[in-house]
Amino acid sequence: MKRLCMDLEACTACGMCITSCKRSALIQDIFLRPILVRPRCNLCGKCVEVCPTGALRFCDEARKPEVYMQGVGEHVCA
Repeated sequence: MKRLCMDLEACTACGMCITSCKRSALIQDIFLRPILVRPRCNLCGKCVEVCPTGALRFCDEARKPEVYMQGVGEHVCA
């Protein structure tokens, strides 16, 4: 299953992923990092394309230790 994952160490909180999302599926936490609003995400990949550090990517849910984006309030995939 395709999931959206984020490498918290690689994320620079630039906000490019958030502004690229036409469905407002990404919002910022208090540290300015993206949080996924899962019901809004259609896994189009625009956020993955614009991420300058490769912090956002698609991954396999069976792989570890990637951080899956679970949804609002959690940084851990769609």
